Order: sequence, then C-alpha cells, then structure tokens
Amino acid sequence: MRTFLLGRKQFCISSITLAAIDKLIAKMKSMKKPEIDENGQTDIGDTIHLVLLAVYEDEDKAFRVGKELIEEDYEFITLDQAQKAIEVIYESVKETIQKTESFAKAILGK
Repeated sequence: MRTFLLGRKQFCISSITLAAIDKLIAKMKSMKKPEIDENGQTDIGDTIHLVLLAVYEDEDKAFRVGKELIEEDYEFITLDQAQKAIEVIYESVKETIQKTESFAKAILGK
C-alpha cells in the first residue's frame, strides 16, 4: 500500500482498478493545464479531485472529500504534495497494468 499527504491528511492507495483508470482518463481529458496567476498562485482543485478519484474510485465521494479537505487544510496543501500524489498514482496504475499483462499472458499460455 502506498501513502501520500494532502495538507495534513494521509491517504492510502494500492492497486487501481481498470474501471478507476477509465475514470481517471476521462477526468484528465476534461482538465485544463493550471495557470499561475500574478501572485504566483495556482488552482489545484482539479488535481486534488483527480487524486481523490484514484483513492475512492467514486466521483461524488472524491468531490465531497476534496471539498472538506480544501475547507479544512487549504493553507497546508502544497504543489509538492500534489506532485507526490500523482507519482504515487502513476506507480499504482503501472502495477495494475503489469498485473493485467501477467494475467493475459497466463491465459494465453505465454
């Protein structure tokens, strides 16, 4: 199980299901590249939602938890934390793909 922080809260994630990967792809297609404003700030709300969608695999729960997280921990959430969370998700997705490929090879007798 992999862990990461967002704000002051720790989240855990293991393998990601193929259904969750489909949801993540759909979410990423709807996202815009974050832009840095004149104060050096950027909105990472979509990124937080993407990360929580990977954790919970449920759009409504990811939105609800993300809203609570931003209300309670906004000042503690950093871009570094978001980047680390994306890296953790990447590793989990990679693991799921490797398991799927191993399963397919086993079925085909390779």
